[in-house]
Amino acid sequence: MRKLLLASAALAAMTVAANAATITFIASEDAGPATTINTGQSAASVGPVTPALTPDFTFIVTGSTQGFLPAPNLLNANTITVSSTTPGSHTLHLEVDAIGIVGISGLQQFLSHFDVTGQTPAWSTSAFTDINGTILNSAGPFTGGTSAGVDLFALANTTSPFNLSAHWDITTNGAAGNTNLGINISAQAVPGPLAGAGLPGLLTAGFTMLGLGWRRRRRRLAATA
Repeated sequence: MRKLLLASAALAAMTVAANAATITFIASEDAGPATTINTGQSAASVGPVTPALTPDFTFIVTGSTQGFLPAPNLLNANTITVSSTTPGSHTLHLEVDAIGIVGISGLQQFLSHFDVTGQTPAWSTSAFTDINGTILNSAGPFTGGTSAGVDLFALANTTSPFNLSAHWDITTNGAAGNTNLGINISAQAVPGPLAGAGLPGLLTAGFTMLGLGWRRRRRRLAATA
């Protein structure tokens, strides 16, 4: 029995590992060289990242994905804090990638939830999500001290494994300040067609309508007889 329990535990651990995607962070300033951090973990955070990496920004970024998140969540990039105290206008590009999501194939609906809170009024932030480098949804630019939550849906064909990404472009427009950002991507049920869609359903609907029309005409004729 002890050997069976140990074998079961080992199998469970292997299953979790097989179903765990990993988090990667990417950052660049003013379209300059990008720094990539491959964490190898299904949940990770970096920061506060100092100006040694991005000269005009300090940021904290957190991400989690499959293997850590409960379904239907696939990528959670929420606790994103960005600040800048330098003059001039600069743009920070931040990216959180979920690499190697498995177990989902075929047509899938994705929900991208975007959050922007506590943003300095002069700043602007554009955000988008993608699957394997193809954009799913975009939101913004958020301006004027916006605090907002936006939900957007998109359909995409998936082949396991695949990658999901959350991106932000944050521009200071010459003002010192800060912002707090978040993106969550989850898998949703694909909206089904109308009940009975397809040729059999259309034929059934057609005959039903014909039957209703025939019965209505019969009642009108009986009423005028």
